[in-house]
Amino acid sequence: MIRDLGDLLDLYGVDSLAGLDRQVYKQTACGAWVREIDGGVNVGSSVEGHDAEFLETLDFPFTVDDWRRTLRGLEAEVDDYLMEAAHGQ
Repeated sequence: MIRDLGDLLDLYGVDSLAGLDRQVYKQTACGAWVREIDGGVNVGSSVEGHDAEFLETLDFPFTVDDWRRTLRGLEAEVDDYLMEAAHGQ
């Protein structure tokens, strides 16, 4: 269970939000970023070369499965957007 930012940092073995942000960016195909908000985190991705940004919010507490599902969903959203953009839809 991820009850606070400290638990999320522990999941990645880092000691700062900047370290978490770096790890999430490296480990996601869409280069996701993480921002702390009151009571949770925002995780998102900006698509380079496009005026598109995707954002998900997770409120504490959440499960590790919730976190992973959110990252996978974000990657899928970005992939779908890029596929549609490539096909002119």
